[in-house]
Amino acid sequence: IIKLDNFIKDIIEYSRNARTELSYESLHIESFIEDIYKNLDYLDNAHKIDRQVEIQEEVCFITDTKRLSVIFNNLISNAINYHNFQQEHPWIKIHFLVQAKEALISISDNGLGIAEEHIHKIFNMFYRASYDSKGSGLGLYIVKEAVSKLGGTIAVASQKNNGTIFTIKIPNHTFEGIQDQDHHNNLKENVYLES
Repeated sequence: IIKLDNFIKDIIEYSRNARTELSYESLHIESFIEDIYKNLDYLDNAHKIDRQVEIQEEVCFITDTKRLSVIFNNLISNAINYHNFQQEHPWIKIHFLVQAKEALISISDNGLGIAEEHIHKIFNMFYRASYDSKGSGLGLYIVKEAVSKLGGTIAVASQKNNGTIFTIKIPNHTFEGIQDQDHHNNLKENVYLES
């Protein structure tokens, strides 16, 4: 029943990503990541993971926050579900660098990793890298589609039993006409007030 429920949710997310127009808004990154983790606290052993976050904002990040949420939810839930909780220090690291033209994001872990023969297939629809997979086989396909819809790219590097890192580049749709630092500071202040 749980797998069926997750499958239905994934189908809805896929349909929504395909049909819905892009909608840009300012992102408060720290609150955004906190909310992602709160939404995933129900997962088994989630509380055992050391959550490391590094944020570097040269400018504000303007993006479609709903699609970004889909991307983060899928990648971080996978990092939790397929972690190695037998080791002494399980961790997930998020590095978020925002520049004028794009955001560079990496999500890495020291979990179970992905075997080399599966790496080039993991973004395929319905592909599962393991018979023990807890998902629908749609999650990473939806991630790839959402990143593509945002005009970005995603890459993965992994070793079996030695962790995984996803690297994402997403264009920063800064508001037209915001050139000087005063405008940037005012915008950034509004971002914090809204979250």
